[in-house]
Amino acid sequence: MQATTGPTAFAIIVGSMKSGSSSLFDLLRLHPALCPCVEKEPQYFSGPYQWGRGWDWYRGLYEGFDPTVHRYGLEASTDYAKLPYMDHVFERMKRRPDVRFRFVYIMRHPIARIVSHHKHAALTGYELGHTRPDRTDFSFDAGGVSSVAIDLTRYARHLDAYVDAFGRDAILPVLFEDMLADPQTVLDTVCDFLEIARVSNSDLPKSNEASAKFSDPTWHKLSNVRMLRRIAHGVVPKSVRHRLYLSQSARSNALTQGRFEMVRNEEAFVLEELRDDLKRLHDTYGIDAATRWSITA
Repeated sequence: MQATTGPTAFAIIVGSMKSGSSSLFDLLRLHPALCPCVEKEPQYFSGPYQWGRGWDWYRGLYEGFDPTVHRYGLEASTDYAKLPYMDHVFERMKRRPDVRFRFVYIMRHPIARIVSHHKHAALTGYELGHTRPDRTDFSFDAGGVSSVAIDLTRYARHLDAYVDAFGRDAILPVLFEDMLADPQTVLDTVCDFLEIARVSNSDLPKSNEASAKFSDPTWHKLSNVRMLRRIAHGVVPKSVRHRLYLSQSARSNALTQGRFEMVRNEEAFVLEELRDDLKRLHDTYGIDAATRWSITA
């Protein structure tokens, strides 16, 4: 998909995975001033393959963009918030000085996010983009809490990086729990931040479930027909076939073996690891973990 026209301003949801970015994207994509990307997570600035396809390809993903109607292109790539593992994202974005970026960073209770992170990794086999981790069993009994999961929950660290790269006015922190409790207020806050008209939307769209994210009903049908299966193996890339196969087998077994809820000492370990970050989240960004998440930092 190639194009020479498209957005020159982007509203990007950059929250850590399993923090509600899908729900927020679904809420915002209905706004008439926002043109949603045809792929919620294009990963253009993070993925080597996507980056290699070029700027015109990326802009072409915003089908139907009309500069007389749309203020921003909207996307939500969680790989843009995976420090320190994907720190090249900022440098790539800054190669486009003619482009205006605005970021919404959505956060979730750290323990809940990490638990969901482990379940997601067990179902998909991935924590960081398409990089195969050394660890294959993500149950807490098998290897404790993932250090990657903890790093992706250092919210203040990620906010600091965006502020350093683009300035404080370019990023809006929001909480997943606030969106669940009062989606209209969060929607109004984001609209004000983006300087677009407020709209009414009382129903929060349901968040994507990890168990369905990589499934494809067409693949299931192809797999049940021998001749079509051979055709599919000829035209579907091996990496895609692997992910589809993995999702089918993983959904049956991954979460039935091992423990995917933290015990008290694991929660204490995680909160101690995040203590300095949570303090900075309060001192610099005004988000009090004690009152918002009942966490004493």
